[in-house]
Amino acid sequence: MSIVCLSLSCLILSLFTVPLTAAELPPLGHGLTAVTPARPAPALKLIDLDGKLHDLGALKGKVVVVNFWATWCPPCRREMPSLERLRQTLPGVAILAVDVGEDTDTVFAFTGQLEPAPNFPILLDLDSSAMQGWKVKGLPTTFVVDPQGRVV
Repeated sequence: MSIVCLSLSCLILSLFTVPLTAAELPPLGHGLTAVTPARPAPALKLIDLDGKLHDLGALKGKVVVVNFWATWCPPCRREMPSLERLRQTLPGVAILAVDVGEDTDTVFAFTGQLEPAPNFPILLDLDSSAMQGWKVKGLPTTFVVDPQGRVV
């Protein structure tokens, strides 16, 4: 398991055990930064590769990992299998992978080549509006949303 995946796993496990404030989160390291103070997660309503609508608001009460990525981004391509391993390791955690600005065929062709294949929603941010709403400055960018719906 990659170091980032391991760090995310530790952070997520801490959210399951005791409700923490962002200031009480364990040291993250490896490029992970606690959001202090925790802030409400922006809205996120997007369709997946099958045309099904997913709404982050419907996942309140769960820990959610929101990953913004694109197929043309080498680090994004490398971390996609880590997200699937995270899902397998922590089955109570929801993962939403948000592809930015690409069409369904491009994303579908890429995800079909992955080992292990992702078993979580791949959402399409066709016009990059979700990316802008979440103030993503570069790809990949990953957020952890606590059960109260806050970015931590």
